[in-house]
Amino acid sequence: MKQKTIEWGTEKISVLFGQVFFPTLLGMLGVSAVTTIDGIFIGHGVGSDGIAAVNICVPLLMVLTGFGLMVGMGSSITASLCLSRGRARMARVNVTQALLFVTAVALPLVGAVMLFPEGTAYWLGSLLPMVVDYLVWFAPSMLFTLWTAVAMFALRLDGAPKLAMWCSLLAAFVNVVLDWLFIFPFGWGVRGAAFATSISCLTGTCIAAGYLTFRARHLRLCR
Repeated sequence: MKQKTIEWGTEKISVLFGQVFFPTLLGMLGVSAVTTIDGIFIGHGVGSDGIAAVNICVPLLMVLTGFGLMVGMGSSITASLCLSRGRARMARVNVTQALLFVTAVALPLVGAVMLFPEGTAYWLGSLLPMVVDYLVWFAPSMLFTLWTAVAMFALRLDGAPKLAMWCSLLAAFVNVVLDWLFIFPFGWGVRGAAFATSISCLTGTCIAAGYLTFRARHLRLCR
């Protein structure tokens, strides 16, 4: 199915505002829903200790999400200036470098959390076994969230804000299904919720990466 894209140079400003604002709003709600969904299912399936474990770990994700949004916003502004000057190649380079930059920042942190979950839990202020279990399976989602945060700006700039919205909403839907499956039928507790979060974040990342690699009009990833 061909993705309908926005024509930035020909549409009216009022039309462009509506085409970008509402998908972006729904997409951000989808991003926020992932953490909320975890809390709901863990509260019913694990209890108050499980919710406490999640709340201790979530600040790591929030800090990295803010960092990813900062890098994504900066790269999209720079890329938009390049596109307006007819320098499409430089715009692609900016987006590619932004993704490589957040990867270089996140990989050491994710690796450290997965290799030393007890030390990370102690640094966060708790040695509850649930916190350690959650951290090990939750850590990959931090890298996927960074990739998605940067890619969403690139998708919107490339004229596909609805696809960016669906990346977030689909991730939230996958999280709902997997949270229920892993916590209740499988009985994995907070570990299952963390695993569900990582898989759901990876789902949105794969859709965005596939678009930027094969389908993007102006901002395809490059060497």
